[in-house]
Amino acid sequence: MTCPQCNKVLPDNANVCDNCGTVIQRAQPAQPAQPYMAAPAQYEDPKTKPLTVGNYLVMFLLQLIPIVGLVMLFVWAFGDENISRKNYARAQLIWLLIAIGIGVVVGIIVGIVFASVFAQLGLPSY
Repeated sequence: MTCPQCNKVLPDNANVCDNCGTVIQRAQPAQPAQPYMAAPAQYEDPKTKPLTVGNYLVMFLLQLIPIVGLVMLFVWAFGDENISRKNYARAQLIWLLIAIGIGVVVGIIVGIVFASVFAQLGLPSY
C-alpha cells in the first residue's frame, strides 16, 4: 500500500503515513450485490385483479346453462367491473356471433343445394 500524498510504500496495516502524517483511508470491502427482486404485484383495485381458477370454473359452469349462460355473457361483457372477465365475455360473444354467421351461411348453401337437387329430381320444393 502507498501513501496517496507522498507515495511512500507503507505496511498493509498502517493507518497513518510515517513520512507525511496523512491519515490512510482503507478501502471498505465491497458489499456483495443484492439480487434484484421485483416487489410482488399488489392488486388492490378489483378492476385489475386477475381471475382465479375458481372464478373461471364458475363462469364455465354458468355458461353451460342455456339461457343463463347467454345472459351472463352480456352482464359480464357490459356491466362487470373486472377487466379480465369483461374481455373474456366480449371475446366469447364475438365467437358466438362468428359461429352464428357461419351457421347462417352454411344453412343458405345447404338450402340452395337441396332446392337444386329437388328441382333436378322433379320433386316439389317448399
